[in-house]
Amino acid sequence: MKSTKNRNCENKNALTFYFETNVFRDLAENRIRAADKKLSVLKKNISQGRIVIVPSFEVFEELVSVLKLNPAVSKKFCQLYDNLVDWDYCLKPMDEILAEDITSFANTGKEACPFKPVDASSLFIQSIRANIYVLPKQLLDDLIDKGKDKKHTFVKNVLCVSDQFKPKKDKKPLRKKDYESEFLSFWEPGGYAEKAAEMLVRNSKELSKIRIRGLAEFIKLPTIRLAVGYILHSKYKQVADGAVCKNSDFYDFRHAVIAGAVGNIITQDRKLSNAIDHVPNHSIKVWTLDQFITEFS
Repeated sequence: MKSTKNRNCENKNALTFYFETNVFRDLAENRIRAADKKLSVLKKNISQGRIVIVPSFEVFEELVSVLKLNPAVSKKFCQLYDNLVDWDYCLKPMDEILAEDITSFANTGKEACPFKPVDASSLFIQSIRANIYVLPKQLLDDLIDKGKDKKHTFVKNVLCVSDQFKPKKDKKPLRKKDYESEFLSFWEPGGYAEKAAEMLVRNSKELSKIRIRGLAEFIKLPTIRLAVGYILHSKYKQVADGAVCKNSDFYDFRHAVIAGAVGNIITQDRKLSNAIDHVPNHSIKVWTLDQFITEFS
């Protein structure tokens, strides 16, 4: 498991954990058994410096989409969030994390720092602590509308399998183990996963540098591996199991990439955990909340 990083991304004794949106909702809305006891365990480990729960604005973006401006629940969520996370270790937006890892690898062969601390005096944090909203309702409505378009476009253009790659109805389908064998072959040196990783690079000069350093090394970067892995896993599930892409997959993709940056993710979402676990040869650990509580009690 990875150690947390301070503002300069230097190692520290505490372990970093990323909690995806629904784990916080489970605790805030008391949707799970013994929520208070679990919160007590979390707070004890935070106060003892054993763990750091890293905040991410991706969580708030998903929250806005899911709760549809439910003020009471949103405020309760935000206050719990502020009580548990450490704003000194706030994550950059997922797109920025991915882009900076690409640039950093091109120039140095290493990953970039994913953290960008937020000052406790910020209007956003102060509004949470004052139990008020920062953004007016009209702006939140606009964010929801834009979010719908962004999710739909990403799922359609990136995650969905084209009909030409789906099994033909008049053709005998492959067995599940044959699909799995093909999926694993993508990750071999020079395989399709490396080609998919190249597609993440927008800058031609950076791509040239990355090729010189080696795509096999590039795809070992946790964020790159999880980004490519989630996309390939999504396509695999559509072809092998007839799965259908949903707009919520947009957030699962982002959670997976952030998990790559942090090293540990807490999620109750089996679909997300299965996607991360399906990607071979990485060190990202997926925990359920109960597994985490058992480990740190």
